[in-house]
Amino acid sequence: YLIVKHGLIEKKETQLHINRIQAITFKQNLFRMPFGWYGCYVDFAGGEFDAKAEGRLLLYPLLKQKEVTPFLKQWLPEYDLGDVALERTEGISYIYRIVRFSLLVLIPSIIGFFFYVRWWLILGVVSLLIVRGSYYYFEYRLKGYATSGAVLRLAYLYRLSRCLTLVKRKHMLELSRIETPVMKKLQVSHLKFAVMNNFIGQHFKYRWISVAQMNRLTEWFQNKNN
Repeated sequence: YLIVKHGLIEKKETQLHINRIQAITFKQNLFRMPFGWYGCYVDFAGGEFDAKAEGRLLLYPLLKQKEVTPFLKQWLPEYDLGDVALERTEGISYIYRIVRFSLLVLIPSIIGFFFYVRWWLILGVVSLLIVRGSYYYFEYRLKGYATSGAVLRLAYLYRLSRCLTLVKRKHMLELSRIETPVMKKLQVSHLKFAVMNNFIGQHFKYRWISVAQMNRLTEWFQNKNN
C-alpha cells in the first residue's frame, strides 16, 4: 500500500493498493516548468474520488526532475525504466502540420490584405506563424517513447503541459490506431489506449507516430510473454 496524506485545513489520508494503480503521469505545467517541478498523478481503479478529477489522484504535488527516477525506484520500482533512451517520432508529420497551419493562416490573410492592409496585421500574422512553429518544434524535441519489459513510457506535450506517462501492458484495455487518408500517405498514425479508473476509463493519445513505430508497439502489446 501507498499511504497518501494531503490537505492543508482538512487533513485526509488515502491508502492506495499498488496493484490497483493503472498508470502514472508526471506533469509539468507552465507554472512548474520554470522551476523544474513535476506533479505526480496516478490513475487508480476503485476507491472514492471526486467526479471532477475523473479518477485521477495527485500523489505528489512537487517533485524535482532529478527526483523522478529515485521516486520510482523507492516507491514504484516496477515502473522504473532506468536510463532507457526514448525513441523520437518522425519529423515529416511536423513539417506537414507547419505547412498545413501556414496555408490555413496565409491564404485568408492574403485575400484580406487586398482590402485592408496594416503593418500591425502583417506583424500579427508573422508572429502567429513563429509562435505556432516554435510550439511544433518544442513538441517534436520533447516527444518520445520507450518500452522495457511490460512497461510503456511516453513523453509528450498535452495542453501546454509536459507529461511523462508510465503504464503497464496488462493495464491497457485496448490499443487503437487512428489514420486519415493524408496520414496514410505520410506513413504516420495516432496511438490511442485506455486504462481503467473509477468512471469511464482514462484515455491517452500519442499523436503522429510513424507506421513502423506503431507496428513495433502493436507487436509489443500483443507479446504477452515478455
